[in-house]
Amino acid sequence: MFQIQPKSATFKTGVAFHEYDAQGRRVRHSIDMEFNRLTRTQYQTILDAVEFPRDDNGDLVKLEAAEFLDIQARHVADLICGWQIKGPDGEPFAFSHDNIKMLLDSYPSLWTAITSTAGAGFAGEAKKN
Repeated sequence: MFQIQPKSATFKTGVAFHEYDAQGRRVRHSIDMEFNRLTRTQYQTILDAVEFPRDDNGDLVKLEAAEFLDIQARHVADLICGWQIKGPDGEPFAFSHDNIKMLLDSYPSLWTAITSTAGAGFAGEAKKN
């Protein structure tokens, strides 16, 4: 018989993403991130809150890159609550809105990797604390 178990408020898992080096080789990276464990309702609320501006006809308004990046960073900040990243100096890279924006700007494929991992975690596919 199934028994409901208490769950932790967060879960940790690696987020894999790729970029290409100067020689055109695909390079795989992984960042250990801590995600908020969300209920279905909480997850849907976060997805619904990602609003892109529309004009009077309901068509999407073209955003400046910085505006789009800020929307993405706010969305990511709702999904994750920490990470294990070292800065260029080898010191821990602080978890902050500005640093989320910097990472998303520097590694464009990271946005998709984070949101996909959050969805997998919501579906119970990510490893738990």
